[in-house]
Amino acid sequence: MSYVLMSDSCCDLLAEEYRALDLQFVPLTVHFSGREFADDGWVSCSIDDFYRQMRAGETGTTSQVSPETFLTAFRKYAAAGQSVLYLGFSSGLSGTYESAAHARAIVAAEYPSLRFDALDTRCASGGQGLLLHMAAHMRLAGKPQEEVLAFARDASIRMQHWVTVGNLTHLRKGGRISAASAFLGTIIDIKPIIYVNEQGKLIPVEKVKGRKRAMRRVFEHFMEQKDLSDSPVWFIHSDCAADAREMEGWVKQACPGRPTHIGSLGPVIGSHTGPDTVAVFFLGKSRMVD
Repeated sequence: MSYVLMSDSCCDLLAEEYRALDLQFVPLTVHFSGREFADDGWVSCSIDDFYRQMRAGETGTTSQVSPETFLTAFRKYAAAGQSVLYLGFSSGLSGTYESAAHARAIVAAEYPSLRFDALDTRCASGGQGLLLHMAAHMRLAGKPQEEVLAFARDASIRMQHWVTVGNLTHLRKGGRISAASAFLGTIIDIKPIIYVNEQGKLIPVEKVKGRKRAMRRVFEHFMEQKDLSDSPVWFIHSDCAADAREMEGWVKQACPGRPTHIGSLGPVIGSHTGPDTVAVFFLGKSRMVD
């Protein structure tokens, strides 16, 4: 291929998925349990160990990708005569995209004969991963860079993200909700339903009582917002595979034959949501929600 399809690790793909799709990525960094490691598709850290320690009370912090890291990556491909299409983590959640855009401008000026595109997908986790999965298959089928970019731009503004979390502790630590709200919500078993809006920001849209009801509401939002195509539906969870499989079963029953995929929430986003997060990602008509 004359161009590289590239992203960052907040797409929450496994290392083997990057290889299978011929995707390049730059990792964000996780600081957890007294050590620092790259978010590299669960190579440097075990999924089971990470969430086991989180359940025991460990918390993590994360670092975005620096412009220098993107410069090194872009220049490596440019020196090999390859253009780059970078589909990045939402600028509404991280400064990683701004780092990529800064590096892209520098390398584009250094190599004017090559093409360097960077798209702020305003997506995260499985939304970003699903978008990359579709774009990667287009690239592997021989579609040119400009066509894949046009597809990704259109799909990204329609990518739906619906999320519920197991408890409010990690949202409180990340500043998403107040300590008082987290305490009260935990006492009365309140579960937030969270959406990623058109600016790529996490927005709490409603609160329901109980885990099962929260999962049903996420499913109901899927039914309300899904498009009429047979585009895939992705489910991403943090150490609660049974819940993801249950929600997948509801979708399969409602939409027979629709492709589905279940994956794990990576350590960067998982550090901010905690265990027992379950989310559904799919293409809708628009990112706007009534």
